[in-house]
Amino acid sequence: MPIALTGCGVGAIGQAAVVDDKGADSVRSSFDRPIAVGAAVRPEIRYALRGAGAPAMHYEVADESILTADDGTIRGKAPGLTSLLLVSDDGVVLDFFHLWVKEPTSVSLGQVMSDDKLVELGGRVDLMRGETLRLSATLRGEGQDLGGEAEDRWKMEGKAAQILEEGRSGRRRIVAVEPGKSLLEVRILDRIAKLEIQAVDSKEVALGDLY
Repeated sequence: MPIALTGCGVGAIGQAAVVDDKGADSVRSSFDRPIAVGAAVRPEIRYALRGAGAPAMHYEVADESILTADDGTIRGKAPGLTSLLLVSDDGVVLDFFHLWVKEPTSVSLGQVMSDDKLVELGGRVDLMRGETLRLSATLRGEGQDLGGEAEDRWKMEGKAAQILEEGRSGRRRIVAVEPGKSLLEVRILDRIAKLEIQAVDSKEVALGDLY
C-alpha cells in the first residue's frame, strides 16, 4: 500500500513517511536534506500499514557515532551516512531511512514572504520606519540547505531596529523603529550571519524622490 504523501521523506520499505515542515503550498521533510551536525529533528511519522493504525515504535540507529536517537529526537553528531530504523516495540523493523549528516559552514538569512516562501537576503536591507521584516535563519553546509534545529541567538546593535519573537525556532520579526542604522547578528551553533538594516523616515523618502 503506497503512502499518499507527495514530496515527503518516504522510507525504503514504503510503509512510513516523514512530514514535519508545512508551508503554504508545499510539504517538506527534514529528511530530504542532510541533518546538520549539532542540530536536532523531531520528525512527524505517518504510516501506511495495511489493516493497522500507528504502531508503538522507537528509533534505532545503525552508527551512533554519526547520528543519535533519544526519546523521539534525532540529533546529528558527526559527518557521514547511516541508517535510521523504525522498530516496533516488539522488535519488528517497520521501515528505515538512509540519512546524511553534514557539518554546517554558514547561516543563511531569508525573508519570509506572505506565502511562506523564502527569499535569500544579501548583506543589507532598507526599511521604512514602522515596517516589519520577517526573517528565517537556517544552517547551510557548503551552500547546501541542512535540516534540524539548533540554538539560535539574535542580537541587534543600534537603535534603528528591534527584534520581535515569532514563537518558532529560527524565525524573528524585525521592526524599524527610528531612522538610522542597526546591525543584526544571528548565531546558530558556532556559525554567524550579519545583516545591516537602514531605517528611513517616510519624509526622507518623499524628499529624495523629488531630486
